[in-house]
Amino acid sequence: MIIESFDVGSLSLMVRFGLPGGWRLPGRILSLAMVAADCGVEAIRIIPDVKLAPPVEKAVEELVRLNPRIEFYGSLFPPGQEEQFGFLVITRHRGLICFRDLGADDAYSILTTQDSRDIDLASNCAYLIANVMGFSSFLSFEVRLGIYELLDRMARNQSGEEGERWMRLTLERNGDKLSVSVVDKGLEFDPTVRRECEGNRFLDSGLLRKLGLGRLPRKEEPLRYQRENGYNKTFFEKSLIVDRPAAGGGKENTMDRFILREETAAVNGLCRIFLEGDLDAKGAIKMEGLIERIMESAPPQVELDFQKVQFISSAGVGILLGLVSSVRSHGGEVKFTGVLPKIRAVFKLLNLDDFFIMGEARKVSLPG
Repeated sequence: MIIESFDVGSLSLMVRFGLPGGWRLPGRILSLAMVAADCGVEAIRIIPDVKLAPPVEKAVEELVRLNPRIEFYGSLFPPGQEEQFGFLVITRHRGLICFRDLGADDAYSILTTQDSRDIDLASNCAYLIANVMGFSSFLSFEVRLGIYELLDRMARNQSGEEGERWMRLTLERNGDKLSVSVVDKGLEFDPTVRRECEGNRFLDSGLLRKLGLGRLPRKEEPLRYQRENGYNKTFFEKSLIVDRPAAGGGKENTMDRFILREETAAVNGLCRIFLEGDLDAKGAIKMEGLIERIMESAPPQVELDFQKVQFISSAGVGILLGLVSSVRSHGGEVKFTGVLPKIRAVFKLLNLDDFFIMGEARKVSLPG
């Protein structure tokens, strides 16, 4: 996905995707919806450059129907877009300009003054950009928090100095890394000297809004700093993939920890699937194969057992949306059983609690 425009006045965001999103597309849209809502965005316009596969398109249509904030357009219409020297201006508001490099879809820059309101808007823009680039809502929030802290500290260091007070923020994705750099001209300031976290100041400032996505970063990535020709240059990176400790201790690959076990009743054709582990972005990849197998046999009823699912991401929710939409389009139905309260809360947050059919867990022995 790439950002085409962000209208601060109407709080509307327009994004475009140029490659087939596949089954992961609904999850990407859900993640963006969460981040956008946290930034106070009231409308998200999704514009595809390619024709979606019918089952995926059906899932996206259901997602749009259930979330009034999201609008889906069949073709690109860029009203009033401003191009300057190979860059597309995404937003221009007060003391902030955000633009995208037309030669690289995953490269954005933000020019901001040292005014606290502009710093807040700059961190929100970075939050949206990181998520559109493919980072989860949680990691995107860490980017937002880190950038806000850095810009705020740099602005306070330059307080009272005469002359230009603009800072340039650049975000660029390189493979699985998000590279962030901040450049300003003024008094020498090395942010690596004082490393204590100021996250509580951010959280107490009222800048964190509706969804409460904020948790302080588990580990602050190391900052790099250099002083060159009167400029302060600060750099840090975020990784797209973060391994979480496995439930049983130690570290494992997330995909290896997500297990699917299937059983099909010969009499009524019921396909029962037991899920175990974290249904995140990597778990969703396994679910893609499940959808293909289910649609080949086209069972009238599918039951997913969630008793051993402790965590679900927007990518996981998106793949479930695709499964349910596909089965229903063939006259079948999907039922979720044994869903934990915290997983139900995620469905409710995304306006999908009434779309999914949920029931009590069956008292059966898990296969295998």
